Amino acid sequence: MRLRQNKTISFAFALIGILLGLSFAGCTQQDSHNGQFLSKEYLPEYDMSPEYMSMCGRVDRAGQTYYLSTEHWIKFYEMDTHISGFLCNKPECTHDSDQCNAYLGFCLKGIHVYDGFIYWIKIDRGPSLWRMKLDGSEHEKVLSLDIDISSISNYSFGIHRGFLYYYAIKEQMQNGQIVSAFFMIRYSLDDANNQGEVIYKEEYGHTSWSSVCFFRGKAYALIQHQGISSEEATPFDNLILIINLQDLAMEVIQGSKTEQMISILASDNELLVSSLYSYYNSFGTRINQYDFEKKEWLSGELFYLEDPFVFSGRELLKGYWAEFVAIPYLEPGMRVFDWDGNLLFQKVVRGPIQGIALDENGFLAIENIFIDEGPNAGNDIIIFELISMDGETSTVLAEMIE
Repeated sequence: MRLRQNKTISFAFALIGILLGLSFAGCTQQDSHNGQFLSKEYLPEYDMSPEYMSMCGRVDRAGQTYYLSTEHWIKFYEMDTHISGFLCNKPECTHDSDQCNAYLGFCLKGIHVYDGFIYWIKIDRGPSLWRMKLDGSEHEKVLSLDIDISSISNYSFGIHRGFLYYYAIKEQMQNGQIVSAFFMIRYSLDDANNQGEVIYKEEYGHTSWSSVCFFRGKAYALIQHQGISSEEATPFDNLILIINLQDLAMEVIQGSKTEQMISILASDNELLVSSLYSYYNSFGTRINQYDFEKKEWLSGELFYLEDPFVFSGRELLKGYWAEFVAIPYLEPGMRVFDWDGNLLFQKVVRGPIQGIALDENGFLAIENIFIDEGPNAGNDIIIFELISMDGETSTVLAEMIE
């Protein structure tokens, strides 16, 4: 009897030991994972690529391979071999049906490369996060997103240091007025059943524009809004939110109340913000600097340029300022300046440019050409082009009919 009791006690202690061991192992693994994400260094496998944030998911890269997406398809381009095509490794696939590996479904906001996979959000009776391997194989659903997408405008997403971040502007009617709310929700990639955690939401009179970027362990959101009542309304009320992604502590920087701030670029020591200004008959752009250590805007502008209103698209790039035409029926083109205001090049392209980015290979531009005749009439041709720093040479990375 005592022998049986001892065996029972021994078994109980062994079971407790195993459970404690698993618990400690799990904690150690989680702590190690979080410790890596606390790094102040750039983590290429886990950080959003800063070069391609301005493309809103249309372009991303892993190694020497570019991945290029439209609303339904994904293609690739290898810098080393100059090979391009649909991201599909199925033999004899004709790449014209939903059975093709390069078919993403209805994918409005592009792709992100993260930790050896390509992620995208598919809209089908509600949004869900999907992923595939870098060769286009093994499509799998990762998360169902508990987000009401009705009345949402200007949404986007990012995969950054273990989380999916979904951010958007949602509009609704209150007392006969349009009220807009900018919100950001995140989901852990390690838990397929987790519900989204709202890390920011606030209602404004009308949120007309927002820009979001990620840098190391923080998210930066530029929000432009007007007050709910006419007494609160200002020409432009720009707020910059800085969210610590570890403890969700938040800092708010008041931006300009007289200019339309349009884009932000974060670094270790400063935040760069571009804005549009208009004085009488003068119209142009400027770049200002916010010093994190001094917690103040530095006097004077880093960059200043008078430019014609015809340039409907503008992008703040590291060391450069790019302007491009995004309006159909105007002569499409782009011009690039350094921050000293020197015009480096201007270029006429085939169609209105929808986005521009910069990496060590050159300027990446997305052109959108509407087809009004021939067998593909009524469709758009999406062109991804790589333009050299001096604008002298260019390479078409991919063309897709959408």
